[in-house]
Amino acid sequence: MSKLAIWNLAKGIEFHSPECSEVFISFTDDDSHTVSNFISKYEEYINIMILRHESDGFVFNIEASSQKEIARICDIMLEDIDVTNLEIL
Repeated sequence: MSKLAIWNLAKGIEFHSPECSEVFISFTDDDSHTVSNFISKYEEYINIMILRHESDGFVFNIEASSQKEIARICDIMLEDIDVTNLEIL
């Protein structure tokens, strides 16, 4: 058996798993165009997925490399012209 077998190469390597947070976001307009544009702006930097719609906004699942990165991106999102409120749950 080769010393380069995948299980031999993987010994001692800790594979990274992303950090996740649920985030509630209210928008100036809840239409699908606004929400879709918002997601497309940020999906290059983080994994973002709508979990559910609530009466005054949406709850998203956000994944990034660390909680610090999630907080940094949320600060940027809060400054977005289409966002009226953002809360990390």
